[in-house]
Amino acid sequence: MRRSVVLFFAISAISLTACGSEGQATLIGRVDRPLLSVDRSAIGADATGGFDLVLELGEYASGPTQVTLGGFVLERDEVVLLSSLSLTGATFPVTVSPGVKKSLRLTFDQSPSLPEADALCADDVSYRGSVTDSLSGNKPITLVSVAFGATCTGP
Repeated sequence: MRRSVVLFFAISAISLTACGSEGQATLIGRVDRPLLSVDRSAIGADATGGFDLVLELGEYASGPTQVTLGGFVLERDEVVLLSSLSLTGATFPVTVSPGVKKSLRLTFDQSPSLPEADALCADDVSYRGSVTDSLSGNKPITLVSVAFGATCTGP
């Protein structure tokens, strides 16, 4: 008898945790359509690129959230190749309401050193960065794009 009571309470606890409750939706983010162009010359290089930052808040969220942009880098195999990208295209914080998906095109234009430019052109790269949102208590959410190849010109 005691064993069946314990089993009943264990099954009840599992059922309650599986239900979820309204107001428990979290922010989902991703990096889409990554692009990078590197123009190298004998005296320097220019790198331009960008991506779509897609933010979505579940329809059961308790209210809107304020999303703040963290730092973004270009990397390969978790090794940073170009740090502190100066992204433009949107003003943060951005408000995302329950059930809404926002897509923000973020771009940058920087002048990497020639060794950095060569490294960007050597193989596929990825964008990595973070966002925080007010509903999660501003805990960082790390976002990484798919690996992609840069379009490179020059020597």
